[in-house]
Amino acid sequence: MLNNYTMDNRLPHPPLQEVIFELKWRLDPIQPGILKDPHYQILIGTLYGKLRELGYSFHEPLQTSNIPDEMVPYIIQHRFRPSQEKWPLVQIGSGILTLNDTIHYSWPDFSGRIRDLVENFFYVYPELDSLQILEMNLRYIDAVTIPEGTDPKEYLKQSVGADIVMPEALFMNTGVMNRPVGFDIYQTFPREGDGTLVMIRYIYGHGTPPGKFTWETTVHIEGETVPKTPEKIIQWCNQAHDLTHDWFLKMCSDELMESFR
Repeated sequence: MLNNYTMDNRLPHPPLQEVIFELKWRLDPIQPGILKDPHYQILIGTLYGKLRELGYSFHEPLQTSNIPDEMVPYIIQHRFRPSQEKWPLVQIGSGILTLNDTIHYSWPDFSGRIRDLVENFFYVYPELDSLQILEMNLRYIDAVTIPEGTDPKEYLKQSVGADIVMPEALFMNTGVMNRPVGFDIYQTFPREGDGTLVMIRYIYGHGTPPGKFTWETTVHIEGETVPKTPEKIIQWCNQAHDLTHDWFLKMCSDELMESFR
């Protein structure tokens, strides 16, 4: 695997499709199956004021914004961009806040935006003592096009070091070819010490464009060990980024990495 690519270098043709920072906070159960943040409507207005100052001046209400927020907990309802169709963007729904970027992403810029977003979110949240962070995710979605005629299972093994092993006996005298036309593989690994989980997902042929191989790397934390202050959240995000970066370098073969150049 290629390891001479460092955090200070930018790939000319990165495989990155989207990077997402996601934060969720606790909602109050007001009746069975109904969850609500009593401060949500105030929060949207006050946070939008801060987002405008940060450059996210274009407000894009989504269709879900027409539904009472208690009916769509943890579902995005509003999107804020620098201008129409421009990235990066901020999204909010009852109990959920995200920051998303695409191919123009760099970690120094994105981490600074996370800091600005989180600090302002904590600053404007009404009755801050009642705010309880439930979980956070830092997710990278990468994708490449598999050369035509290539066995996707073999490509998975040669390019990112993951192997799909099926017993040959399954295919003997069945007419079934040991060459998948699609797969969706999901694995979760715990990190020692703080409850962080690393999740890796490989997708081919399941709702993806023809010939497109996608992999998602997510660092996740929830429960008692989730960071509870802006400073701790930023610290965790930096550690999560370092982890995903390390995995990216170790997964990608020399040939695959060279294609990004």
